[in-house]
Amino acid sequence: LENPPGNHSLGIAGYCFVPNTFNYVDTNNTTAGSSVKYTAINKRHLNRFYETKLLYGKSEGENYVIINGSRYKLSGEKAVNQLDINSSTQQVNAHFQCKTPIDIYGFSLESDSGAFVDNFSFRGNSGLPIQKVKQNIYAATNDCLGYDLIILEYGLNAVNPSVTDFSWYERGMNVVIKHMQASFPNASILLISVGDKSYRKDGVYQTDPSVPILVKLQKKMAEQTGCAYWSLYDAMGGSGSM
Repeated sequence: LENPPGNHSLGIAGYCFVPNTFNYVDTNNTTAGSSVKYTAINKRHLNRFYETKLLYGKSEGENYVIINGSRYKLSGEKAVNQLDINSSTQQVNAHFQCKTPIDIYGFSLESDSGAFVDNFSFRGNSGLPIQKVKQNIYAATNDCLGYDLIILEYGLNAVNPSVTDFSWYERGMNVVIKHMQASFPNASILLISVGDKSYRKDGVYQTDPSVPILVKLQKKMAEQTGCAYWSLYDAMGGSGSM
């Protein structure tokens, strides 16, 4: 999650891809341009893509994507627009041929039934930077994909044996939670606490003393914001379980 240029916006996954642009689009060429390919794996229930959706930002001018040899024009005035490819396939091979810059947020590749989980793994941060994704991007993506449940599991990068005051984290995460609630008004939100984490002291591994402090604070944050709460720390066995 970096700070993109002002004319681009991060997508729900924390990324934005901008294809190379052309002065002239050759409609007879189906292989030129920035490309990406997804291939289903040879496992039962995972060997086909039944519903393919491309999510992209506002599109101006002649912007196209060629998917498995078929050309589609990318148009739309919304913060996030959706192109549906409903044909069942084992592979999605896409080439972008664009005359103007366009934000590409990614493909949603789903089966024909079941529960769908989008795991956006923002590693190495405490959760506070996810508010860099704008509310209108979250909300417009939700219009396309229709989320029922948002699970927030952050905080392990904030714990430290020398930290006893997490009021700064409480203030920041309350803003994040309210940002998500405003973006996904019809979705439930579940806050999962940090798990146990060990550190070495006097040659012995033991629970980081800041962990139970943050666990207690995360429960308080859930109560304050009206979120559901589940203590991973307690489920693991509490102190010393790691």
